[in-house]
Amino acid sequence: MHFSRLLIVTLLITGFNTVTPAYSQTAGTLAWTYDTGELVYATASQNASGRVFIGSESGVLHALDITTSSASQAWTFATGDWIDSSASIYGNTVYVGSWDSNLYAINANTGAQEWAFETGSLIIGSPAVGADGTAYIGSSDGVFYAVRSNGSEKWQYNVGSEIDSSPAIGDNGNIYFGSYDGVFHAVSTAGQPKWTYTVDTVDGLESRIASSPALDYQGNIYFGAGNGYFYCLSPDGALNWSFQTAEEIDSSPVFDESGNVYFASRDGYLYSLDPNGVENWRALVGDVFYSSAAVDEAGNLYIAAYVGDGITAIYSFTPNGELIWDYELPSVTDSSIVITNDGLLLIGAEDGNLYAIHTGTGPGTTAWPKFGLDAGNTANTYTNPVTPDDPLYYFSTGAETAGGWYYVPGVGFLNTSFFPWCFHETMDWFYAGAGGSGEYWLWHLSLEDWVWTTETDFPNLFSVNQDAWIAYFVGDNSEQLYWVSTTDEWIIIQ
Repeated sequence: MHFSRLLIVTLLITGFNTVTPAYSQTAGTLAWTYDTGELVYATASQNASGRVFIGSESGVLHALDITTSSASQAWTFATGDWIDSSASIYGNTVYVGSWDSNLYAINANTGAQEWAFETGSLIIGSPAVGADGTAYIGSSDGVFYAVRSNGSEKWQYNVGSEIDSSPAIGDNGNIYFGSYDGVFHAVSTAGQPKWTYTVDTVDGLESRIASSPALDYQGNIYFGAGNGYFYCLSPDGALNWSFQTAEEIDSSPVFDESGNVYFASRDGYLYSLDPNGVENWRALVGDVFYSSAAVDEAGNLYIAAYVGDGITAIYSFTPNGELIWDYELPSVTDSSIVITNDGLLLIGAEDGNLYAIHTGTGPGTTAWPKFGLDAGNTANTYTNPVTPDDPLYYFSTGAETAGGWYYVPGVGFLNTSFFPWCFHETMDWFYAGAGGSGEYWLWHLSLEDWVWTTETDFPNLFSVNQDAWIAYFVGDNSEQLYWVSTTDEWIIIQ
């Protein structure tokens, strides 16, 4: 589809006033470009010190130190194939996927490799990062992986279909992502399925989900699909509403402060919907494939769209859909827009350049103002390092070994393969209940009793039924022996 430079906006609201934001005179003008040497489909990320990270089809991740007038290379890191994945940041570590099937962890200061985790096929999506540094990433092999901050596999979840969608972590600890078979998934941080939602089948369109989800303050999940529908699901997987466009939706949504959601469809329109799925307005902007919009701190919206003749237009709109300015890039782009604290709009292009354009304002602070949520592309709204369905929530000082076994100091080896049911190396089955750091509530299956202990008190257990401390021993024939201090008697379990 070829679009002229005429912009058409269809307003479905009445009585609005013209908004004139306080932009600097440089808004909508080029600040600088940086040549990566190959096509750029990835989206830039930025760490707390302001360093920017961007990958390209050369397979190289570039680290840049930027100002409002220049960008200088700090280091480069070469992978074995293309980088479509956008880098995500955890502390001083950069996570990025590659078409060589690996997820890499790279030191943000030096560019040195910390580790590489190999999946079964190429990685296109971008990792979400938990508060404990766990990276969550899907692969084209149809498997969704959780990888610890040390590079070891925490778990994998097989969906049987290619995963290009970048995941998001909800404030309930669930991880959300879509797959190419049209199924949207919610998985716990322990790798257990919570629910799935299958999108509608539409004649002439695919049902794939390549769009990456965004979450509002209530935990509702928003994403587009190849069938042309845009969906809003509740945290428990129920459909709140859907909105139909004429073509595929592969780009990802963003929100303004009022909860209005913005997304682009391949039908050429940028859409604004209110929180109930009612259309506010639409603007005919051009071809938008995977590039996602961004919202700034003033509530204004930015979107990139191909308009023909090798030109991509960058548009800036008010929340009411009025055009503020536009800028022409001499290339096609699928990269999503990032706005830095210095007021720069960053976007990559197929000519190999990362472009920086002045906006005169800073990044948005809404529920989900950009692809990947924040500057580090963590896509994480859950701040607790572990969740109640993760063994580490209970065994906080434990270290996982092979086959689901944890070694907990003072307690011994526990198998958590059927968590929250656990098998102690000598004490048999118990159910893990809520505890604190180094303390445990356990439903003891053999005793049919809740017991409490800590790493320093074990093998002494406080029994709820006995209302007393009991001491645990292993008998000569491996039977369980419990000495009840208040009654001076043994409980023997063969």
